[in-house]
Amino acid sequence: YPINGALMGFLDWRAASAVMWLAQGTSALVLFFSPRTDLASLWRALAALFLVQCAAGAGRILSNAGPWAGFLRRSPAAAAADS
Repeated sequence: YPINGALMGFLDWRAASAVMWLAQGTSALVLFFSPRTDLASLWRALAALFLVQCAAGAGRILSNAGPWAGFLRRSPAAAAADS
């Protein structure tokens, strides 16, 4: 949830909700296509939920789109201090 918190903290609501829907849908599909409904299937679904949330959220942050545009770019003052 830390990446989802970062999306919400930057007021990137649309991306945060899309990431949640994608992760929950993936988790539901993992459960649906499991051969048995047991504790191991539940853990696989939870693992899928968190993996998709982390990957999609990190992808949004690293995309430099929306409110993240320019966030990962170094400031001119920091670049000048290095030279």
